[in-house]
Amino acid sequence: MHDRSDNLQRLGRAAAGSFDVTAVRRDFPILSTEMNGRPLVYLDNAATTQKPRAVIDAIVRYYEAGNANIHRGVYTLSQQATAEFDRAREVVAEFLNAPEVAECIFVRGVTEGINLVAMSWGRVFLKPGDEVLLSALEHHSNIVPWQLACEATGAKLRWLPIDEQGELRYDLLGEYITSKTRFVAIQHVSNALGTVHDVTRITAAAKQATGGRALVLIDGAQHVGHFRTDVQKIGCDFYCFSGHKLFGPTGIGVLWGRREVLEQMPPFHGGGDMIESVTWEKTTYAPIPNKFEAGTPDIAGAIGLGAAIEYLQSLGWDRLVPYEEELLAYATERLAEVPGLRIIGTAGRKAGVISFVIGAAPVPRASRPRPHESDQESSGRTGTPASGETPAVRAPAIAPLDIGMKLDALGIAVRTGHHCAQPLMDEFGIPGTTRASFAFYNTNGEVDALVEGLNRIVEESQSRPSRASERPATPVAGHDGEDDALQWPDPKGASPNEAAQELIDTFALLTEAGEDPRDYVLELSRKLPPMPDSEKNDATYVRGCMSQVWLTARKRPDTADAVDFLAESDAEIVRGLIGVLQHVFSGQSARAILEYDIHGLLKRLNFQNLISVQRRSGVEAMINRIRTVARAMAEGGHE
Repeated sequence: MHDRSDNLQRLGRAAAGSFDVTAVRRDFPILSTEMNGRPLVYLDNAATTQKPRAVIDAIVRYYEAGNANIHRGVYTLSQQATAEFDRAREVVAEFLNAPEVAECIFVRGVTEGINLVAMSWGRVFLKPGDEVLLSALEHHSNIVPWQLACEATGAKLRWLPIDEQGELRYDLLGEYITSKTRFVAIQHVSNALGTVHDVTRITAAAKQATGGRALVLIDGAQHVGHFRTDVQKIGCDFYCFSGHKLFGPTGIGVLWGRREVLEQMPPFHGGGDMIESVTWEKTTYAPIPNKFEAGTPDIAGAIGLGAAIEYLQSLGWDRLVPYEEELLAYATERLAEVPGLRIIGTAGRKAGVISFVIGAAPVPRASRPRPHESDQESSGRTGTPASGETPAVRAPAIAPLDIGMKLDALGIAVRTGHHCAQPLMDEFGIPGTTRASFAFYNTNGEVDALVEGLNRIVEESQSRPSRASERPATPVAGHDGEDDALQWPDPKGASPNEAAQELIDTFALLTEAGEDPRDYVLELSRKLPPMPDSEKNDATYVRGCMSQVWLTARKRPDTADAVDFLAESDAEIVRGLIGVLQHVFSGQSARAILEYDIHGLLKRLNFQNLISVQRRSGVEAMINRIRTVARAMAEGGHE
């Protein structure tokens, strides 16, 4: 099971001298495939990276010729599997320049690694009055575990602010790192903006200000695939990364921690392989790393991760890093040519990520407490808005969701939304961005394809008539004239079933004709009755959607409990979904709305093919809002 060497030697020769991206791309089978009838242009590497043949072969080889459980078998196959698993840990330790191999713990990924530390260290050692410092750029996986830990212990959560370029305010380190600071947890590279942080400087400041008492964790998910990593040089106490961001398998990652800290921490999970002895009275635990690796581990994942690291190192950092820097510079320059495009995050040093909006400039949320202005104690939520507070912001002219879906039709894969960094999006006054993220196998030609696609999207947007001119609607006088300015749609049927049947028939005809039902949904978007800006406020804002959505409703005049509603979104496809809900529900009785199986209809219309799993939660939020209104009216309330 050591026949990787031929592949690695060949890769080293291919990358010798200048970086040969054409040769490297041949090592990634998926890069030669098509998406939606177009050559795949994969620009979502911050979400997950593609896998080279060396990694795929290593995993297949294990399952075909080496599959056995590790550590407990006396037979040859088990011993061979154990050797491969242990060798992968050695590869990881060398990759991180860890002082000891045993300090490298296999976890499912960064999320589990941070949770392990927040639970096993944070909930044990944090006390009231202690402070945990994050940054305003953090991924949710480095926010939520610390909120939970602070809420459980009475510690205070703070975070270091950023400037308009998306850089950390290093000038405020002395204000934020004090004798109260007990833990610092920070990204090495921002997943949302690509900003590279000076974690060595931050670690040194934390140690100096606290006499070494403060511990430091670095989230290296976005760093390890772009730069050499040296935990000893950084001086931190914990470092974690995910295998799938490093051209390795999903479901495997690493938490490195200093031995003296790990030995003080209780186990995270209990079970087999993490024990030394078990009696009814007492269990003693195995030494690290086994202490934190309960149960059968992801053996194939660890072996695949080891193969990914060896593959990456065979390319040579001295060739890989300059190539990626040139690619990022080229992409930044080309994207600046797209009309109305604004890059979010323009730090001096970045890694492989460009986030952008197209259209209206972001508006800072002046009403939102800034992290450095809040003095909230012991809540775990310093600097966050009050419960339910979501001030309205100006949405981009072309919503990221629409950009992502239109690029998808061109074979270009990018990420849209808040990128699991909602507090950061709040800082910039936007609901989300479109994010193109690069790896060493991407090319200038792929950047050109992205720019060409964006230019086409902008041109189509500029040539399209205004939505107001496309959506004639008859104003319906409100009770006492209070709704005269709003245009409430008429019911589309005598019941939700009747209205829904019209949609079912239309979708069936489109499918039979070989047409894309998505086009009909977009037509519904353009015909959606307008919702005045005056109605878009905190009361009508629908939380839980990855795009911005507002919904207002009323009891239809001269009816017992019929519900009228208007809704709006910054995303064209979401407006189409609103059109579907409005077609079925608007003008219907509250009781009929509550009884109708809207989820069954959406499934029948194959809406799961139109929106991602995450965005289905936004649809659910809209449905819940409509049902809440209907329930209140059915019970005799008034909206």
